[in-house]
Amino acid sequence: SHITSDVGEIYSKWIDEIQETSIVQKLAAFVSRIVELVNSSQAKSKEWFSQLVPSKEESLVEECKKASVLKVFVCSDTLFEVHDGSVQLVDISNQTCSCYGWKPTGLPCQHAIAVLNTKGRNLYEYCSGFFTVESYRSTYSEPLGPVVIDLASAESEGSSKEEDEQVLPPLFSRVQGVDKRIKDRKRGRSVCCTKCGGVGHNKATCKEDD
Repeated sequence: SHITSDVGEIYSKWIDEIQETSIVQKLAAFVSRIVELVNSSQAKSKEWFSQLVPSKEESLVEECKKASVLKVFVCSDTLFEVHDGSVQLVDISNQTCSCYGWKPTGLPCQHAIAVLNTKGRNLYEYCSGFFTVESYRSTYSEPLGPVVIDLASAESEGSSKEEDEQVLPPLFSRVQGVDKRIKDRKRGRSVCCTKCGGVGHNKATCKEDD
């Protein structure tokens, strides 16, 4: 399938192979890999003659095998009970099954297939359009040509900039409004209460009676 959740893993493997190269060389290698991936995917899809991409076609066939032994009971025009040791409820109008194996995956589960076969429906009409070979080919329909990157010029330009620029630490600015009590502590002064005139506490903690 052309839908994948491990794009980050693929990218990580690519980067590991070129980890010791410069950023410009990494970019050139990455662009080259993308071009290679798109063009190879386009060529590969020309060898497919099924309605779904191979991985999804295989999954559908496996579910069809399981569906052949299930018993279907009609509840309404769109609602069915399917018995497989337990009871599952299939709604073909909303494309849902109580086993949660249909709508989340985009492919009919074994219970849905048992119902659709009973109704004489075309299974492919109930599969997600994203899994069709036509959709896959559309994804990679535009071929990518190689991107020319002048590595020598890019590397020399980058190194000259590094030599001209000196990286300095950020400017330091003192925080305004430092608490007077902190200053007093640093200077060895004691806190003086403005209420009673006592030393060692302030107005807020003063125990002097009003």
